[in-house]
Amino acid sequence: MLSPEERTDIPNTLLLLVGRIEGKLDMLLTRDKEQDRKLKDLEERISTIENDRAKVLGIWAAVSLGIGGVGWIGETLFNHFWTK
Repeated sequence: MLSPEERTDIPNTLLLLVGRIEGKLDMLLTRDKEQDRKLKDLEERISTIENDRAKVLGIWAAVSLGIGGVGWIGETLFNHFWTK
């Protein structure tokens, strides 16, 4: 059985424990928000990198076709004018 002093101490102890739990919950929520912010930043960086990669591949394809087209035109003109 609890003494009267121990009984009056129980509400204070419960309040202390609830306060600690609340503090830990606030800390977890803060960390969760930080992780969400970091994840959003990383997603934006990845999106930028993917867009830049697509642009570079498009330029490379255009240059490759341009070089190939110049070679084909040069060969056609050479065959047409100088082989007759």
